[in-house]
Amino acid sequence: MSPVGAILFGLLSHKIGSRAMLLITSVTYCMAGMMFHFATNSTMILVPQAFVGLMIPATISSGTTYITEIAQPHLRSPLTTSGYLCMSFGTLFTMLMSQFFKTKTIAIIITVFPVIGFVGILFVPNSPFWLARKGRFNEAEVSLAWLRGWTTLSNVRSEFLTLKEANTHEENEDIQNQKRPLRVIIKPYMEKSLWIPMSIVFCVLAMFKLTGGESMRTYNLLIFEKYETPFDIKVASTIYDGVSIFGAIICMFSINTFGKRKLLFTSLIGGGSAYLVIALVLLLIKLEIGNSSGYLYWVPPVMLIFSSFIFSLGIDKVSYMLNSELLPTRFREIGMGMGRFISTLLLAMLRKVLLYMMDAMTLQGVFLFFGTICFIALVTFYFIVPETEGKSLIEIENHFAGNQSETVKTRKL
Repeated sequence: MSPVGAILFGLLSHKIGSRAMLLITSVTYCMAGMMFHFATNSTMILVPQAFVGLMIPATISSGTTYITEIAQPHLRSPLTTSGYLCMSFGTLFTMLMSQFFKTKTIAIIITVFPVIGFVGILFVPNSPFWLARKGRFNEAEVSLAWLRGWTTLSNVRSEFLTLKEANTHEENEDIQNQKRPLRVIIKPYMEKSLWIPMSIVFCVLAMFKLTGGESMRTYNLLIFEKYETPFDIKVASTIYDGVSIFGAIICMFSINTFGKRKLLFTSLIGGGSAYLVIALVLLLIKLEIGNSSGYLYWVPPVMLIFSSFIFSLGIDKVSYMLNSELLPTRFREIGMGMGRFISTLLLAMLRKVLLYMMDAMTLQGVFLFFGTICFIALVTFYFIVPETEGKSLIEIENHFAGNQSETVKTRKL
């Protein structure tokens, strides 16, 4: 259901805005939690699960888009990372509650959080970018002043005029397109300012899924068991999930200093190297070479845990930041939906075939494959991924539109 929800709610969010979309998802989560709590048959369990599956990509896409558009450049990446960090904490919180409460009780408890979210969103304004795109410039200026610390309109005049200038042309085009043929209406969707960044986003998301970081997370308990981890596999799995939270925290506080490209490359080098080491060690264990004392059995679990940390530090977060930052304002919600569609579809496919890959290629073959993909992605990203850290959304958009006065350095390391 997630790929379907990504496309449908991407289109809806483009129409009604990210804030309204977040309000809708909050209500849906509450309804799903209540339905699950009072469920008396399998249908009443499956229906709320289907709704949650539809709403997860809508929540992630709308939340990321909203944060991206309201935050100043130096706050954009840390705030976006904090959103994904909260998701990790939520998963951990649910797992901990499962040790003490029944499932139906947990469903009621976690309903509190979307209620809090709904009430909180009521007190914040719409994104000034979305308001400006709709031609509601007075509201956009007020929203911008509110988001910059409840300041006066005069203090945000310069930023607002830049935003207004960037959206005035698009507003005029939208009005004209209502009276023009279909060929003219779809012309903006064929421009390089959309397809170049969208191609980069699709490539980054596809490569990220093919590195195996997220699909490995699904089966980490089984993988720990397969290569005879010398300590309790449940402890190993808990550490595996825990270090990903630690990696996200480091990402949140370091991304302004190092930039997205460096974190992206670091995670690919670290994760790819860890996978190749695992493949080599598993081969040595299979051939009974250099393992007389049994110390080699410690290497694969340690390297797999390290890969969880290093991926969370970089590509796991950066890929979704790029999805929201690179796309032009007028297509951002639709592009976010399409990006989530690609990523969730690929992840679902990889989760389905991973066990078959382990049987056909052996475990060391799978790690060799994913490790190789990491280094292919490293070379590819070096040439196509721009450094957007510290750049405003308008500067990024001007870069892809061919405005050389506002340039984003593509190969700056």
